[in-house]
Amino acid sequence: MVAQQNSEPLESVPPTGRHILNRQIPWLRVLVEGVVIVGSILLALALDAWWDGVQEREEEHQALEALAGDFTAAADGIGHTLLTIDSMSVAINVVLGWTGPAADSRNADSLALLLPTITRLPGFRPPLGTLEALLGSGNLRLIQNETLRAALASFPSRLAGMQRTEDFGAQGQFGDFLPYLNRSIPMRRFGRAGDDLTRFESDVSGLLRSLEFENQLQGRLTNVTYLEEAARNMWELISSIREMLEAELRM
Repeated sequence: MVAQQNSEPLESVPPTGRHILNRQIPWLRVLVEGVVIVGSILLALALDAWWDGVQEREEEHQALEALAGDFTAAADGIGHTLLTIDSMSVAINVVLGWTGPAADSRNADSLALLLPTITRLPGFRPPLGTLEALLGSGNLRLIQNETLRAALASFPSRLAGMQRTEDFGAQGQFGDFLPYLNRSIPMRRFGRAGDDLTRFESDVSGLLRSLEFENQLQGRLTNVTYLEEAARNMWELISSIREMLEAELRM
């Protein structure tokens, strides 16, 4: 009886779930494959970011080149404006030196010759196509230099301030100065010596002896002085922007 019991085969113990998992899942391979997948995703994202950065730098370079061209033209324009303003200031001061109750009538022809200079209307209108496009599209953010970006962003408002000074001078000229002059001098006499250019009488000498004319000239000079200050400030801003643009393009 005992012998029979010992001869019976022993039943095998069923494996546990943990044993099955350990035997069926290659954890090392799973870990390696997971690392590879995550690494591939990160690499793809990094490549996308790198390519986006390359494209943005190219767009920035193109914008810098276009801005450099516009601000070179703006520098030429503001330089010409300053020369015009300076000639106006000189002419007005010369004529103010002639005015008075005993003004020399021999200066009458010289005054007529200087009137076109005195009555000029400087107007600074720089090319703003590139800057307006960058501001309108929000792509001014492409400019990495914060100081340059801030200067460019402020340029339109600074220009508007100068143009308001120009407009004020134009209003004074068309509203007061020219109507006053036209009561004494025919327009055909402006810039010309001699009275044979028109059959209408002119009283250029009388202007030199007129206190009102002197006051009109002084008012014109005051506006020209303000305009000169605005133009010099604009020159400094444009020069600064040009220097920063050139430095960025050299990098």
